Amino acid sequence: MAGLGAVGTRYAESAVCIALAYKVTHRGEDIPLDEAAFKSEKLDLIVDLGPNDTPQELIAIYKFLQTDFNKGGNWYQTTLDTAQKLYTANSGYGGKLLRSSKYKEYNFHRNSAFMNSIYELFKENSQSIKRTLGLTIGGDKWNPGDIWISTQKEFPVGKDLPSIKKMNDRLLKRWKDADIMGISLKKLGKNPTFSVYNLPDQKHWFPFIKIESPKSPLSSKDMYITAGKEGTDTISIQIRTFGKNSNIECEIKGTSAAGGKAGFGITKTLLRKFI
Repeated sequence: MAGLGAVGTRYAESAVCIALAYKVTHRGEDIPLDEAAFKSEKLDLIVDLGPNDTPQELIAIYKFLQTDFNKGGNWYQTTLDTAQKLYTANSGYGGKLLRSSKYKEYNFHRNSAFMNSIYELFKENSQSIKRTLGLTIGGDKWNPGDIWISTQKEFPVGKDLPSIKKMNDRLLKRWKDADIMGISLKKLGKNPTFSVYNLPDQKHWFPFIKIESPKSPLSSKDMYITAGKEGTDTISIQIRTFGKNSNIECEIKGTSAAGGKAGFGITKTLLRKFI
């Protein structure tokens, strides 16, 4: 999350896993800012923080929130608000993201073996795209999930899902069934929202609005394109280079965090396809 650094981001994302697990197992209650709650053995059974899943890490996460709270910060409240938003969210298929009938089955993941196995399988399957199109696509661009929620302990291996399409089909089915969900987290603003992206029937259209002139045209290494519905739902795309011999990079800029990023190869392919 923007402004926290790697360790702070780890704490903030892990805190959401813990807070959501607490809410699911305590009938919707907010987790108290109490060390014992964060070290709960009951939560430890369903929260998997991967290599950092240690008692020391749980204490560090609590202290991160407590210290920030004592300084007048809002990370604890952001954690509660995020957990509440996920707890009450709709999946986009007419039902809740988390189903009460499966509360006892859910596990909450950040950097766990289960979570990483999904991205490892994507990396393996993405080699065909690299061979045919010469494009390298990172797993976080395919699915930017910071945390994952799952009723399953393991994800199918390559022989069961030998292509990205088969992976996408499987994940979509599991999403519909409320069994596997990848969640991308952002620091919340005054009016937090939850959105579902890339469902088959969804269409996102961002018509061109303008090119923003750089303040120093002769020395600037970047430019911005604004697209969307003017005055309401817009995005800003930064196009930049890091030197005269470097390829360009395009990145969607957000108020709380950056969005998707694409290098020259992907940008060229998309422009040829859609323009």
